[in-house]
Amino acid sequence: FIIFFKKGVVLVYLGNHNQQYSNELSFRITCKQMVYCNFGWRLSKGDLNSDQHDDLIISSPFAHTCDDQCGLVAILLAKNFQKIPTEIDLKDLDWTLQGNMQYEWFGFSTRVKLGLLVVGAPQSRICSK
Repeated sequence: FIIFFKKGVVLVYLGNHNQQYSNELSFRITCKQMVYCNFGWRLSKGDLNSDQHDDLIISSPFAHTCDDQCGLVAILLAKNFQKIPTEIDLKDLDWTLQGNMQYEWFGFSTRVKLGLLVVGAPQSRICSK
């Protein structure tokens, strides 16, 4: 029998300053270490390091980072786009944040404003002990 694991991948096509984009894949970002990563479920951008260039924000709110569907957000800074080989894994990105509660869906939404990253976790809750 065949088992399918939803790992996901982000395919990046870089352009130039004239907004001309290549049909050739620049690099791919994978999530090889995690089962059910659903990597790349949502992509967004924003300048997180105040260098005047938008960085890539990759959200995977259903990733199994702690157990079931805790979620993660990974960041690739724009200054590193040209340094990437043809493939890079999630663990090698510049910054990774992870949810820590089952079914939290950390990374369901992201926004960047004035260099601040805001991450939505719509199923997060306060649990009594």
